[in-house]
Amino acid sequence: MLGQNPSGKKAIRANFLNKRNSLSAREVHERSLKIQTKFVEMTEYINTKVIGNYFPIGTEVETWEIMECAFSSKKTVALPRIDYNNLTFYRTEQNDLAHYLIENPRFKIKEPSPTRPRLIEKIGLLIVPGIAFDTKGNRIGYGFGYYDRYLSKKTYEKSVGLAFDFQILEQIPSTASFDKKIDILVSEDQVVFC
Repeated sequence: MLGQNPSGKKAIRANFLNKRNSLSAREVHERSLKIQTKFVEMTEYINTKVIGNYFPIGTEVETWEIMECAFSSKKTVALPRIDYNNLTFYRTEQNDLAHYLIENPRFKIKEPSPTRPRLIEKIGLLIVPGIAFDTKGNRIGYGFGYYDRYLSKKTYEKSVGLAFDFQILEQIPSTASFDKKIDILVSEDQVVFC
């Protein structure tokens, strides 16, 4: 299902964050399970060895089942850390999720601890969070540009956005030159190759 297309990225960001934040924890969990199931059934997931994931916060699409499936399949899971003005991805073991992640004080997100540096240089499938997406691969994130800068380095094979169906617009208006597209979009009801 495609959402309405309010004008301007700031308006879209505010509108879709508000919609997403109105979901109950149960709705987020149930919808996220459908998305994660579609994701792990994709050939691109099955064939990759290294997953660049994110640690979900608030009402973002959950990624717990993806991580569990990846650990069970002996895939490498990498989580991002903000180093100065850039994202870097670090190998994360299952035990690290409970014991070796620290909270970034600025964004209140969990990140790999700098005391356990295991930098990942090349990612097979990179999962990219976002607030709104379109079927052409455009996305609106939180507005800080961390993922756009990381995507511009092209140190991954394919990038995937995870979205609830209502987060998908027909078209994101006038993306800037530094905005980077994703390759695949996965929601409860569809997998779109952009």
